[in-house]
Amino acid sequence: MEKENTLTVAVLGAGNIGSAMARGLAGSGHTVHLYNRGAARLESFGSMPGVVPTQSLEDALRGADLSLICVEGHAVMPLIGAMGRFLESQSAVVGSCAAAISTDELSEALGRFVSQPKVFRLLPNIAATAGKSTNLLCAKGIGNSDLSVLQDIFECTGTTLIVEERLFPAAMALSSCGIAYAMRYVRATMSAGVQMGLSRGHNGRRARRHRSPARIRQAPRGTHRRRDHPRRAHHTRTQRHGGRRLHTIGHSRTHRSGKGMNKVILLGHVGRDPKIRIVDSSTVAEFSLATTEKRRGRAADGSPVDMPEITEWHNIVMWGRAAEFAEKYIRKGTRLLVEGKIRTRYWEDHNAIKRTVTEIYVDSFELLPK
Repeated sequence: MEKENTLTVAVLGAGNIGSAMARGLAGSGHTVHLYNRGAARLESFGSMPGVVPTQSLEDALRGADLSLICVEGHAVMPLIGAMGRFLESQSAVVGSCAAAISTDELSEALGRFVSQPKVFRLLPNIAATAGKSTNLLCAKGIGNSDLSVLQDIFECTGTTLIVEERLFPAAMALSSCGIAYAMRYVRATMSAGVQMGLSRGHNGRRARRHRSPARIRQAPRGTHRRRDHPRRAHHTRTQRHGGRRLHTIGHSRTHRSGKGMNKVILLGHVGRDPKIRIVDSSTVAEFSLATTEKRRGRAADGSPVDMPEITEWHNIVMWGRAAEFAEKYIRKGTRLLVEGKIRTRYWEDHNAIKRTVTEIYVDSFELLPK
């Protein structure tokens, strides 16, 4: 690979990192073939100088001096498999921005299609858009001189450091994963504060009537509290049913602020592949999710017995980027954790019969191992 003033770079994937790298490279005069399966993420690049958006992988790789894979880790190997028939046998230089894919894995996957695979790993961040990223670079099958050329190429997106691959995990922990976990901790703390505020009342304190300290001190030890003192928001009552004591949970008062909460958390398996449609220029994905509850009871002699499982089916709706992700990676049988809100739609069919459907609009989700 020879050093040139400008190169043609195939950026494969138009997510956050792919878009940032495309903007940074094009802003420095390089030609970028930006590939993405969906058209929605390519729309903003249609008029950008130096960027050629395409939904054809063959067109993206044609004439490219090097290829940069900017998709999530589990999609890297399938993408390399799709690239194989379009790569030139001797000159293919392929890199990946996926955090968990090593150069050995890249080299092995690429070696099925080219005789001398040249691979590299690049760890950038979205500041590459403005040329302010801090990039980590390592390679396999690429000589020191060519590695220096790669370093010069990516300097336009920010400071690029050549490091040993064994140091990548530590670098990621400091520069990306550590920050991400810290932000998740802050978000969880804020959410917990909001939840506690809702349960305690609009001013963050449990409502209580004024009682002077003197009056409290004068109450004899061992006596019951006055009946006019409000109970806690959540209390337990003991009731008798036959010869058994039952403990039930009650709510002594409603939330004073008058606000409510609509929040659903589901963990289950996808029942069918997502159905994709476009609504007001936004991608929408719809599919079903099954949640199964295992129950246990007791027989007449008191021994535990398994009871029939209860399976509920939920209509899941994703919008925008979440829907685009679902189109690519969510399939029937996928184990999925979703958090969202309940929404109910009403309409009349062609026979003027009123119909109702309850759906879960997803705010966040996570793919889980089966």
